[in-house]
Amino acid sequence: RHYHQGTTMESLPNNDEELRKLLTPKPTAKEVVAAIRQSFMANADADIQVVKELESYDDKNLWISIAGNHYLAKVHNGVESRDLIQYISMSSGKDDVSFRKSAIHLQNAIMMHLNQHGITTNQPQEPVASKLPTPVAIHSLPVVSKEHSPCQLVVRLLKWVPGRPMSSFSMLPIEALADAGRFLGKLSVCLSSLPSDELEAAKRYHQWDGKNTLDLKDFIKYIKEDRKRSMVNSVLDAFKKDLIDTNIAESSFSKGMIHGDFNDANFVLDEDFGVTGVIDFGDSVESWRILDLSIAMAYAMLTPYGKQGRSLSAAAALLRGKLEN
Repeated sequence: RHYHQGTTMESLPNNDEELRKLLTPKPTAKEVVAAIRQSFMANADADIQVVKELESYDDKNLWISIAGNHYLAKVHNGVESRDLIQYISMSSGKDDVSFRKSAIHLQNAIMMHLNQHGITTNQPQEPVASKLPTPVAIHSLPVVSKEHSPCQLVVRLLKWVPGRPMSSFSMLPIEALADAGRFLGKLSVCLSSLPSDELEAAKRYHQWDGKNTLDLKDFIKYIKEDRKRSMVNSVLDAFKKDLIDTNIAESSFSKGMIHGDFNDANFVLDEDFGVTGVIDFGDSVESWRILDLSIAMAYAMLTPYGKQGRSLSAAAALLRGKLEN
């Protein structure tokens, strides 16, 4: 449960968002490569090159090549790292499966399940001679807060998904959005078959889970412009009145495993605009299945195609593709 020698749990804030800011990984690229070499390389002299540092909200992500093969080296934020480390440290033996309560293990389980069923995503790589129950390594690395550095953080090595995220294209044909909808349909079906014994972490509270939309009420005070604040309030009021107070959401919406963030930065296209893979399961939870579609349609409206005065057409194209499944 410890983050750093001399740091107590009481010295850390209770709010996850505040904690994420303090425990955002801040290792150098050299330190990340050293961790990968130590934990994942059978050959200590393997040629590891950093291709590019990738943007991330609160993790550290490096696109690297190892002997010409491409991977994602991911250092997790201290919040997710804490959860997995505490379950591992509490383990009572080889038959203890409490680690399945960790969101990081859930991501590993999802990715391995999808790859086994023909949906391309990052494939977690097994560390060399690891005794951990899920494919990760744990390293002591710097974080934003000097007071809490170094911090025990989870490191993963993931097979790279070839192609380009849709968000990197400056123009898109409408059929690219329809194909994204088709892919989402296949993804949803595959996620529904994830073994139930892997779903413990999926039942956790997650602030970005759409069914928790009303929790945004706590943040409205930070919107300075009256018009925008009023607009957000009206949406939240309608959400409460139409979905929560009527109990329609709980009684009518089917529930299951969702990706949780199917946006144009999280699915990958080939040069012919066909969707070839999906990434980033950090927001995956068990929730209303309709949320994946609503998130995808909203982001479709913000794509280069949608921004050309065709936002509804973009959303409709994605819905059309989804309904073909």
